[in-house]
Amino acid sequence: MKTLYFPIFATDNTGQIIFYSILGAVIVSLLILLGYFLLKKNKGQLINGQKIKKTDLMAKWFDALGGKDNVNSIAGVGSRLTFQLKDQTLISRNTLEQLGAKSVVLMTNKVIVIIEKEATKIANFLNQNL
Repeated sequence: MKTLYFPIFATDNTGQIIFYSILGAVIVSLLILLGYFLLKKNKGQLINGQKIKKTDLMAKWFDALGGKDNVNSIAGVGSRLTFQLKDQTLISRNTLEQLGAKSVVLMTNKVIVIIEKEATKIANFLNQNL
C-alpha cells in the first residue's frame, strides 16, 4: 500500500500552514460579506415587476385599507395580518393581492390578510406610521 505524502503537513512547513489558514479565513469572510451585501441590496418589494420604496409601500397598504383614518389597529402574527377597520367596504382586494396577500378574510369587526411571510414586520412598520 502506498503512503500519501502531504508536504504542507510536514513539520518544517508550519509557516505555510498558518499562512494558508489565514488566507482561507480571509477568503471565506470576504465571500460571506459579499453575499450579505448582495442579498441586502437586492431585497425589496416588487409590485407588478417594479421595485417600490418603503414610503410608497406604506401608502399603498393604507390606500388598500381605505386610508389611515379607516384603520383602528394593526396586528401581525406569522403569516397573518389583522386589521381593525371602521368601514370594511373601503378596502381594495386587488391592491392587497398586489402587495402579497394570498387571502383576504372579512369578519364583522376586522379584516385578516394572509401573506407568505413577515406579517409581524409589516405590522410593526405600519403601526409606526399609523
